[in-house]
Amino acid sequence: MKNKDKCVLCGARTTGKAPVVISPWIRDLGIKKRTSRFLKCNECDFGFFSYRYSAQEMSKIYSGYRNEAYLKVRNNWEPWYSESYNSNHDSTNWIHSRKVGIEKFLIPIIGETELTIADIGGDTGQFIPDFASKKFVVDPSSKIPVSGVESVIDFRDLPEVDLIIYAHVLEHVADPVLEINTLFLKASKVYIEVPFGVPRITPSRRSKIRFFKKVLRTLHPLFWKNQTRPSSGRSGNSRDTLTQSEHLNFFSEEAIKQLSFRVSAKVEIRRAQIETPDYMKAEVLQCLLIKLNESEVPLLPTMGEK
Repeated sequence: MKNKDKCVLCGARTTGKAPVVISPWIRDLGIKKRTSRFLKCNECDFGFFSYRYSAQEMSKIYSGYRNEAYLKVRNNWEPWYSESYNSNHDSTNWIHSRKVGIEKFLIPIIGETELTIADIGGDTGQFIPDFASKKFVVDPSSKIPVSGVESVIDFRDLPEVDLIIYAHVLEHVADPVLEINTLFLKASKVYIEVPFGVPRITPSRRSKIRFFKKVLRTLHPLFWKNQTRPSSGRSGNSRDTLTQSEHLNFFSEEAIKQLSFRVSAKVEIRRAQIETPDYMKAEVLQCLLIKLNESEVPLLPTMGEK
């Protein structure tokens, strides 16, 4: 078995595979790869794209995330990603709804005691709960943080904190297990929020004819743009060839549980609906990982055990 066919999360052999087209707007940002594969693990119910972006490629995608140049490139290929959709990420009402959603999940578990909190990949730190006694944000865009939030450029310079917020980031990273273990170096509690759902591998998505037709559509925005729509945390078209954009990983509750085993943590999970910037709804998993002491760590389950 080739390593590239192993599950990124649990290491088991992946049994479901489908060809994937890498989105042309991603390529316009400097990613040269044109195709990939979607792999599904039946052991832990985790889905992922085989092509994992390097650190340099990640920088090309996210260093100017949602700025004017990013918007121009993406909108050229995906008209639904409009100026209003982009700017709605900064609207007061949307930020408030996101923050309240995080607080409603966390408070029953950890209370409202004053905590030092860091938001990793958190834009300007606008989603950090109000009960935080001290707030930090680490974000590659280097935007000016909101009032009361201290910006830290390098994660290694972040002081130890009580809680790390890692919302809508884990689906982007190349190695989820390594990423969470790294976060645990700075905090014993990590809040994760990811889109819910793992794409199904249907006969249509395996079709080589559909795949090659979609590759041809990437040659020009006129061929591509009418086929796109928001998909994160929403019901997708199971007949269409899968497209790899900025998201690399797809999670179910079972996949999150497997992740918690891999990082020696206990986990609280809730499925929830959040408002999206286009005033629709998307389904997410809200999760709190709490690092276990050595004496509390259970044996990892063997593959097939639930």
